[in-house]
Amino acid sequence: MEIAIEYEVKFHNYNGNERDLEDFIEEYQFIRETRRNEGNVNSKVLSYFFDGLIALTKADQSFWNGDNQSAYSGYQEAARMFNRFKNSRNSNIRLDILSERMAYRANGLINLTDAIIIKDAKTKEEMFSKALSNFNEEVSLANKMNEQMSSYAAFARASFTESQILLIVANSIKNTDSDKAKRSLLKSRASLKQACYIDPRYIQYMDPLEETLDDLTRHRLLRRAEMQADKATHQSENGKYLEAKVLFQNAMLLHRRASALAT
Repeated sequence: MEIAIEYEVKFHNYNGNERDLEDFIEEYQFIRETRRNEGNVNSKVLSYFFDGLIALTKADQSFWNGDNQSAYSGYQEAARMFNRFKNSRNSNIRLDILSERMAYRANGLINLTDAIIIKDAKTKEEMFSKALSNFNEEVSLANKMNEQMSSYAAFARASFTESQILLIVANSIKNTDSDKAKRSLLKSRASLKQACYIDPRYIQYMDPLEETLDDLTRHRLLRRAEMQADKATHQSENGKYLEAKVLFQNAMLLHRRASALAT
């Protein structure tokens, strides 16, 4: 864990790609209670920041356990507490900037979780786009603060979100422009691979994407086979039997390739 020694209080940064979340929660709860017990206004305000970290970490637990509804509520609470902390102070030092960065992350995760829950494709794309904007702001602030690990983790969130946008785009045009849809799916896979390289937990989203890509490829192969067969029929009707034979063989080959993808 990365210790944030440059802030006005010593704690471990939670970047979002760590695994021992209970350790973070326990640490943040201890710091929050210690600050509250000090009994002064500044310490109470500081406790708001750790309330935000606790809510964010617990929400991530819910998210990775597949409980999107609880995650959504937790991210809302985290965003509220980070904003409350920032608005309660009359300063803009490093901890305030970190709070702003965490608020971008929390809001991005609100949008991301909302997009996963929502069924309507157009609304999903809008929510994912909002999430991507928030995560890009998080990356920018992490780079500005020279916190490389935080920047990598934020970039993973942005890459995953970008992959989901490209997947939605591909699905929306696959019946009208299969070439463009395939390019979009390949870009989606590349973005998802970037996210998986930083945080392997995103690998669970790879199989559905690969299945979509295989389905589209199979559809394209069958369409090409149909076109070859139509041309072969035309050549045969005009007495060009050798040409027709080659075209029929091409159609059969394309059908075999499509069958192989199906299995």
